[in-house]
Amino acid sequence: MCKKSLKGLDAAEINLIKAVALNPGLATPYCNLGLILKGQNKQDEAISFLEQALKIDPNYHTAQHYLNSMTGTTSKTAPKKFVQGFFNAYADMFEEKLVSDLEYRTPVALCDALLKFDGGNKTYASAINLGFGTGLVWVAFKDLVDRVIGVDLSENMSKKMKKRRCIRHICG
Repeated sequence: MCKKSLKGLDAAEINLIKAVALNPGLATPYCNLGLILKGQNKQDEAISFLEQALKIDPNYHTAQHYLNSMTGTTSKTAPKKFVQGFFNAYADMFEEKLVSDLEYRTPVALCDALLKFDGGNKTYASAINLGFGTGLVWVAFKDLVDRVIGVDLSENMSKKMKKRRCIRHICG
């Protein structure tokens, strides 16, 4: 990590310590401080702050999820609120990171496989897209499906999908 980034983390760490001192009854500064310390590989300190956040708010799903990941506790699923928060925060950079940086091509590969399977001359009346994100699956399948029903937990992802005007029924 470059020094500039470390300076930013140090400043954030200092400000969160001040926030904790000003109002020790708020869970969020403890959680955020834990995440910053996690990013600095200060695992024991990070765990301590995440645990403190959970003492204040036992239903703080983000703190619990990160604490679980750091202590080796496997959850059956990530908490719904954690998933919503993560993808709401990530929505604006989702496609750039997934498609450009990670070269994500799964929807196109799935479409190609379906075309091979059905001979390429069939269209479908409807489809369901679970966890539709910003609509990458729909973009790949738009010429094969007349109607897509989409479900996503993230409000910000749903807003991006609505701008594409491709899914007629959005649940999320």
